[in-house]
Amino acid sequence: MNTQHHSNRFGPLLNYRQAAERLGVSERTLWALVARDELPTVRIGRSVKIDPVDLEAFIQRGKQKAQGGGAR
Repeated sequence: MNTQHHSNRFGPLLNYRQAAERLGVSERTLWALVARDELPTVRIGRSVKIDPVDLEAFIQRGKQKAQGGGAR
């Protein structure tokens, strides 16, 4: 049997605690981001994971918003 773990250049899928730690926010804040569809999740059975690629994209979107929202 060939068991393969999802992996990419940012690493394996993250649980909510790990993703929250990477963002420097509480798990409650992370849940809110997911509930508002700002951060996609991957469901594997009963487990819900976050792809590090999606986490990085979320961070980049935040940087772009911050840069675009400068002085008027």
